[in-house]
Amino acid sequence: MLESKPRADRWFFGLAGLWFVALTLVGFSPTFYLRSNPEPLPFHQVIHGVLYSTWVVLFLCQTQLIAWQRTAWHRRLGAVSVLLLTLMIPVGFYVVLAKTAAGLKSVDDAGFNLTELTLGFALAFAGLATRRRPFLHKRFMLFAVVVLTVAAADRVAGIFGLGAVRPFRKVLAAWPGIALVVYDALSLRRVPIVSASLLALVWLVTWFTISDFVFQRPAGEALIHALTRIVVW
Repeated sequence: MLESKPRADRWFFGLAGLWFVALTLVGFSPTFYLRSNPEPLPFHQVIHGVLYSTWVVLFLCQTQLIAWQRTAWHRRLGAVSVLLLTLMIPVGFYVVLAKTAAGLKSVDDAGFNLTELTLGFALAFAGLATRRRPFLHKRFMLFAVVVLTVAAADRVAGIFGLGAVRPFRKVLAAWPGIALVVYDALSLRRVPIVSASLLALVWLVTWFTISDFVFQRPAGEALIHALTRIVVW
């Protein structure tokens, strides 16, 4: 298995971790961290915010533990991440479907969100399954965080008045993955299939094939309505 330079890897993935934390903090400060609206958030949204924020911070902590060569602690936190993901899955799905049931989210948006969450969780579990193969492990985990911070990127775009500019939103969310492909090309003098294929999987299959094709059709709409009736009582 190809491997890039350890020191360069520590810098790249460490900076990626800082980026994800900054993106999440800026994107959700108006509505969560520094919320000024006196009306309290629903409890399930608070839990959602805490769990998903913890995931982003955990990614940063894991990159720093590797940089400091604290591999034992890295493994221990890896075990914690399994529990965290197990909690994130039902909470994430419930928040999306609850907003759909309340009329705060369209069927198309709900399908997009559910697809995004499913892919993010699949990539995260793939990362955990390949933890003994560092090259794959790091790339799976980075792409998992890329997918799970798309909502933060959308909110940052909105703060800068560019929420309606879809190309800007997509690039803002995707650029750590794009940067990874460039980094691999420079450090390894080639682009490994895993880097290019994950980028294609996230941004072509999910956003254009699944989200736009499936959930803009009657069958996709029926699926969302069925899930909403089952999950939201």
